[in-house]
Amino acid sequence: MENPWTDLPESPPYVLSDEYDPIRAFNEKAKDIHKIRLELIPEPYLGSPTSPIVLLNLNPGFMEEEMVFHLYDHDFISESRKTLLHIDQEYPFYLLNPELSDSEGHKWWMKKLRYPIELGGIKLVSRSIFCIEFFPYHSAKFKRMSDTLRSQRYSWYLASEAIQREALIIIMRGKSLWYKAIPKLEKYPHLYHLHSFQDVTISPVNCPEAWPMIEHIVRT
Repeated sequence: MENPWTDLPESPPYVLSDEYDPIRAFNEKAKDIHKIRLELIPEPYLGSPTSPIVLLNLNPGFMEEEMVFHLYDHDFISESRKTLLHIDQEYPFYLLNPELSDSEGHKWWMKKLRYPIELGGIKLVSRSIFCIEFFPYHSAKFKRMSDTLRSQRYSWYLASEAIQREALIIIMRGKSLWYKAIPKLEKYPHLYHLHSFQDVTISPVNCPEAWPMIEHIVRT
């Protein structure tokens, strides 16, 4: 399937041309907390699509503090766009890159992945984990749009490809949405869930069934 993110504009609003109208219509009626923030570069996925561990989440969040990185930090912008185009990087899960340690995204993911990082280190975890968002654009709080976007279908395609290559898949949030988007996911034998969807830390307590496999992967 063709990667739609090759068409992303070089400056805000960061939105694919065919997705602008449905997003604008959604934002006209949405509360501020649900509005889709097109000032930020979309983050439909993080990491390499060939990683052995795949996390399924809802959508990238929004904090005012992040805008400076998306608009003015050239290293951040470059790494973000490389990720969109699946260009190999030293840290494929670019928000784990220590050079981006001031960003809120780095701080958030370092907390959520701190247990795997303690086992294998940042660089190995960055190459071992791929996170796919159900919806690619930022908002303070997720609310589902009635329209299915072209970019979403590409993310779902990547999740289906993970099933084909028998990756270890963990649903962080949005279980029912992921099941509806990819029906074969529900009976996938290598699928796991977190015990808490509020605190989505990947840990032996929050994901005990999958932890032995996670530990094996990040150690090797």
